[in-house]
Amino acid sequence: MIVGITCNFIAELWGLRECLIRAKDRKMEKIVVKTDSKAMVHTIKGESGSRPKDDTLITDCKAIMSQIRDIDIIHVLREGNQCADYLVNLGQTSDWGTMIVIQLSEDIKTLLEKDVRSVATRRVYKS
Repeated sequence: MIVGITCNFIAELWGLRECLIRAKDRKMEKIVVKTDSKAMVHTIKGESGSRPKDDTLITDCKAIMSQIRDIDIIHVLREGNQCADYLVNLGQTSDWGTMIVIQLSEDIKTLLEKDVRSVATRRVYKS
């Protein structure tokens, strides 16, 4: 999948779509999607409008969601979504396309554990 240059909202929707496709293909029946994109949560749940050019992707995500028995999408604070941040940064340094993590590294395991416990970590930005 090549998304190209786009805004973070569309990138989040493409990520959601890929996640949903993988979950459906694996016949997962109960899924909780956690995202730090409040706009995406509101749009997918129909609580806010969208731009016509985004509607096809949004409709596609909703159609896939309707094929999963028990699914919820919730907003989490960015600090509670450290694993996703880590994976996004990892993806930015790899070749284009969908990256599938087969075995979790210790870094990812640690971040997942922190996310589950809602442990905040101070962010350091390079200037």
